[in-house]
Amino acid sequence: MAHTKKTKGIIAILTGGGDVPGLNPAIRAITIRANREGFKVIGLRRGWAGITELIREFSLNDESIDSSRVLRVRSINCDEVVRALKAVNPDVVLVNGTGIISNSVLNCVRCHFVNIHVGITPRYRGVHGGYWAMANGDAKNFGATIHLIDEGVDTGAEHCRNYLVPAD
Repeated sequence: MAHTKKTKGIIAILTGGGDVPGLNPAIRAITIRANREGFKVIGLRRGWAGITELIREFSLNDESIDSSRVLRVRSINCDEVVRALKAVNPDVVLVNGTGIISNSVLNCVRCHFVNIHVGITPRYRGVHGGYWAMANGDAKNFGATIHLIDEGVDTGAEHCRNYLVPAD
């Protein structure tokens, strides 16, 4: 008989799939910690590839990440994502770099969607927040914000901000 571990809950990770230095390791750390704590973690879209590339590049242990749980889709807002989220019924959905998520996706399951946003909100909403902070000579507002996703663009309740010092 196979040993089955009781799952505390399911965390779904939605990413845009591009290389985002600083966030890929954060997502990997969340994944490893969640797995250790008994949560099942699944990835949606092509962002998992960035994590697995880092694992290979730095010869990291990848036993906590199961890439077979990744669903590759043409758009984060397609019906396939809605069906997948309903099927796994996650307790929380972590989001990174996806663009605007439609209400049909946000409302398809009863859980919070949490965004790891590259930018300090509310000043730098939308894409390339770090770039715009630097372009505006506003290095003191260079960093990331973790917030709940609502129907606006990076307007949900904030959990925390992490201010960083940009490299020269």
